[in-house]
Amino acid sequence: MKIIELPIEFEFNGQKNYIYPSLIILENELTLVDTGYTNFLNLIENEILKNGYEIKNLKNIIITHYDDNHIGSLYDFKEKYPWINIIASEIESKYISGEM
Repeated sequence: MKIIELPIEFEFNGQKNYIYPSLIILENELTLVDTGYTNFLNLIENEILKNGYEIKNLKNIIITHYDDNHIGSLYDFKEKYPWINIIASEIESKYISGEM
């Protein structure tokens, strides 16, 4: 197993910022940990590709908690890649599913 950080650079209030979603690689299966802010899908896709991995191998997304910088692009990922499994705690899953 290998874990790499995906540095995502973005500007907020005129300042350069970074978030670091992680990519877990196990054999040929990818798991993304957190999805960044809304509209970060392309930024994360580009980082995955830049690291030599193919998006078609993305099988899971783990959401650590329900904050904008962790869940913001989850909907976009699920729409574009409907085969992806979403993994979250029982408490967080209620918010992700829209139950709460």
